[in-house]
Amino acid sequence: LVNTQAQGAIFGMKVNPPPKPDRSVKEGDVIQVKEKSRAMATVIAATSADGALRSADTGASWEKIPGLPTKHTLHYARFDPHDANRLVGGGWEAGVQVSEDGGATWTDRTNGLPNRQIWSIAIDPDIPGRLYAAPYLAPVHVSDDNGRTWRPRFFEKAIVYDIRFLPHT
Repeated sequence: LVNTQAQGAIFGMKVNPPPKPDRSVKEGDVIQVKEKSRAMATVIAATSADGALRSADTGASWEKIPGLPTKHTLHYARFDPHDANRLVGGGWEAGVQVSEDGGATWTDRTNGLPNRQIWSIAIDPDIPGRLYAAPYLAPVHVSDDNGRTWRPRFFEKAIVYDIRFLPHT
């Protein structure tokens, strides 16, 4: 695990690229590290074999976030910028998982997506409740109710590995 700090914040980075469908990543590989809050310095890491981990001290110590799938690779774990208690996670065969209580419990929000092989998940920083999910060989889907319902939006039959938002300038 590598920490990159700038102006006191840990920023998201990929340690390993997402695996191809016919290749597994090695046990324990960290797939994604995301910041929660610059002020709080809470960090979440999605892994290939250990679900998701959380650190409240910028990575000095880690605790497992219970309830997320550990049988399949998690590609993403995200904090919702609109609600500090909402976490969104997902990955290959893990589908889309949402917690409304800081990770204490999780709800599978994959229903309405064409498959459970999710390459990327994004939370819209400008529209509360809007999620984007990129299922394998399917259009990017959009939800306006935190994953309760989904609709296909764009990039039909593409493999979208990552969805990012550019900050307003």
